[in-house]
Amino acid sequence: GSRETARAIYQQMYDEASDTQTRNNAEFRLVEIDSQDELDAIRSVLKTYSERNGACPQSLSDILPSLVSVQLPKGKNFRVDAANNLIDQSGSPYLLDRVTCDVPLAPQRTKPAQQR
Repeated sequence: GSRETARAIYQQMYDEASDTQTRNNAEFRLVEIDSQDELDAIRSVLKTYSERNGACPQSLSDILPSLVSVQLPKGKNFRVDAANNLIDQSGSPYLLDRVTCDVPLAPQRTKPAQQR
């Protein structure tokens, strides 16, 4: 199914939840969907960078300028911490696997910051 459809369903669940468990579950799923959108964008930029330069970047900070122009759903932007690390919604840095030139998703990192 479509992420946009799932996002709309979970947003409605979140907005209309009468209990904490349902609200927390919907929030977790919304963060998970947003993380997948971010990962898709990061992976696309990594692929383009690797094709142009013949190698994976040394760090994700090398692709930050390219990520600025990426339009994420709902007008969201990528986040960067004080050390110039690309971070997820929980505040954890995305980690670049230079061997595979990929950014793996750690499931425990998709939790909203207050649930960690």
